[in-house]
Amino acid sequence: MVGPRVWLGGIFNRFTRRTEKFPNDNPHLEQRLTRLQHRVKTSFDETRRDHQEALKSLWSTAFPDVPLTGLISEQWKEMGWQGHNPSTDFRGCGFIALENLLFFARTYPVCLL
Repeated sequence: MVGPRVWLGGIFNRFTRRTEKFPNDNPHLEQRLTRLQHRVKTSFDETRRDHQEALKSLWSTAFPDVPLTGLISEQWKEMGWQGHNPSTDFRGCGFIALENLLFFARTYPVCLL
């Protein structure tokens, strides 16, 4: 068959191949996906020590010469948060959003200038 039908069929075949499950010969991919799904479901909890440390690390990465006065402080507005408590901005996106911000701040420090 030649023409638009062949082209259209090619598009749909490509989309179906992308939605197939992981191949059985690589169980590590499925394990990675499972870990990622778990991380995405982790809510930000301002009472957890590791979450607090991640916030402090984000601040010190962005402003290495400016000491943070507190986890709830007007200083956070300088970074662009809506209010004085950045944890309220993580309610909808969870802890993985903070992890990603921290990754980019550490990986691309020139962008912070």
